[in-house]
Amino acid sequence: MPGTAMGIIDAEGAVSVDTAGVANPAGRPVTADSRFQVASLTKVITAWAALKMVADGLIDLDEPVLSHLDWELPLNGHNHGKGVTLRALLSHTAGLPRAASPQFPDEASIPPLAELLGGSDGVPLGLEAVPGSVFRYSNPGYALIELLIKSATGTDFAEWTRTTVLEPLGMNTSCFDRTASAVPGAVTPHRHLGHPLPEIVYGY
Repeated sequence: MPGTAMGIIDAEGAVSVDTAGVANPAGRPVTADSRFQVASLTKVITAWAALKMVADGLIDLDEPVLSHLDWELPLNGHNHGKGVTLRALLSHTAGLPRAASPQFPDEASIPPLAELLGGSDGVPLGLEAVPGSVFRYSNPGYALIELLIKSATGTDFAEWTRTTVLEPLGMNTSCFDRTASAVPGAVTPHRHLGHPLPEIVYGY
């Protein structure tokens, strides 16, 4: 691991940050201000942003989300879709597949999210089980929440998340920018043996 940073919060709430190593192949040191990609840890922030919609009365946890979307989810004979609720999406029980996030060379090459979920990369999203019948960790399920947030709030997902979660928490240097090179202080991701990864952009 070329570089790392660790934050420690003690019982009194005091925070300390320890860093080690380098942030990129040029040898820039990791500092307390370095910004790491945190992948699926962002699902916690996405869930918080979704629950803010519930608190604001924009959507109910247990109503069908498909009624809020201008997008058709293939049900594949499992049920009529009423079980696909925000609660089910948040808890990975909506009957959706795991599916790795598709990768692209740059942000400009990413299709709109609805098209991506609809199969523009080759495989359309669809139910694999009756909603509520099984736990199945699902990346596209959280992409569906992103679509839902934009539809229900009328606000871009990244903007809604910034104003409702990140800024109120004082996380003013955190963001949902897809391209690491566009983020000041971003750390180059590496493979497990320490080799730098080429810059890729995830579809969701």
